[in-house]
Amino acid sequence: MELGFETKGLRRLCESDAWARTQLGDEAAAALQRRLADLEAANVITELPWMNIEYGVNDDAAIEFHPGYWLNIVAIPGALPMDGNQDLDWTTVDRIKLMGIQLP
Repeated sequence: MELGFETKGLRRLCESDAWARTQLGDEAAAALQRRLADLEAANVITELPWMNIEYGVNDDAAIEFHPGYWLNIVAIPGALPMDGNQDLDWTTVDRIKLMGIQLP
């Protein structure tokens, strides 16, 4: 799956293990890196049924990567496949933007 980032700061947090450890702590930073690797390896988010994902009412969702830590995402505009009810069809979304991290 293709990942984008809302801000440069979020990109730095997700791509720099050392920075993530200073901001989130060792365990949460390691969990974030594992979850990002899982997302990048998948073709679509629904290939990861074991993930704790809360889907929003529009094109947003939140993925828990460590107890109480959530990665907020949206489907990237222009890649918004709709189902018959005009709801986002997450089974075909292959591009997401990371919007932020919600801390406990």
